[in-house]
Amino acid sequence: MTLRSAIETATLRQLSILKTGRQAIPPPQALQAAVERLRDRFGGGLRAVVSQDRINRAVQKLQAFGVGGVTARDRIVLAYSLAAPVAALGGSALIDEPHLVGPLVDRWSRDVQAGTLRGVVWRGIYRSWLQAAAGEGAHGLRRLLVQGLPGVIARSRGEPPWLRTVRRHQALLGELPCRLYVAELLEGRRSLLDELSLGFSPPPGSWFWERLVKALGQQLDRQADAAFRNRIPWLLSLTAIDGLAPRRDQLLAMFLDRYARSGDPRCHEPLRDFALAHWKNPQLRSSLKWDLVAELTRQMVAGWLSWEDLQDFFRLCQDGGQPDESRLQYWLRFRHQITFSQIVIGTALERSEDP
Repeated sequence: MTLRSAIETATLRQLSILKTGRQAIPPPQALQAAVERLRDRFGGGLRAVVSQDRINRAVQKLQAFGVGGVTARDRIVLAYSLAAPVAALGGSALIDEPHLVGPLVDRWSRDVQAGTLRGVVWRGIYRSWLQAAAGEGAHGLRRLLVQGLPGVIARSRGEPPWLRTVRRHQALLGELPCRLYVAELLEGRRSLLDELSLGFSPPPGSWFWERLVKALGQQLDRQADAAFRNRIPWLLSLTAIDGLAPRRDQLLAMFLDRYARSGDPRCHEPLRDFALAHWKNPQLRSSLKWDLVAELTRQMVAGWLSWEDLQDFFRLCQDGGQPDESRLQYWLRFRHQITFSQIVIGTALERSEDP
């Protein structure tokens, strides 16, 4: 028997002894009892607390009896579900019902003033705020969160992971909530954005993504032309992020117009290929998405395609393969005025086996 097998045999024997007989380790009854008490108090954890049944019951009680008629547990449920569609409201969100959410926010504001707003409630409001669409409701939640955060930090025992995330992203509660994320994105990184999405995950309809796109556009206008051109492939890859995918056309229009303003007439192949893949040919008026950009931007991309067609025609379709450079250069002068280009070839060239 090798030393390794002897150790494994002895370990298994000791584990067997610990599971049975007088030396067996008893089950953690005290811990299990504490877990059961917490489950009884909070409904089996966060998922159970914000189940649809609990949300509907809490909203119905709020409708029937007002804020005074809901329990502390109900207020936890409501905090986590402020921005969620509610069956009891016909699919509307509580945050869109001022007569219901207003008194609820007032109650939490009084808790903030009294120093009694619970961390679990603040966390729920924070999650709902990140899930909310832009509007006065979201602004009201932000004010409440700003007022309540110092008290939550002061009363916290230690620093749980969710609170560490909140503190690292505390600028999100400020007047320029997306500045740090945009600065990082323009450096070719997205660790802050990924951390926020992992911890609180703003859904595609959140105000956050709308503000992020707006802030990104503002910073792109301030960035040097050369730096912007170098970042275009990275910027295009951001359109695959869940929250930005529904805004892909808005972002693409932003990138195209920004490139057109850079004054560089040269074709940017990744930008061209991405635009053609999603918006088709700008020379065709049936490609309606090109109306999202300035007319000069459309002409720029159409000029890129005309330039390619002229290159192909004069350099690949000449007799003997010898391009007429003077004629090519003459026609390239007019590429920005060409609104439509198409190469028509004869059957001899079409059927040629010469690559």
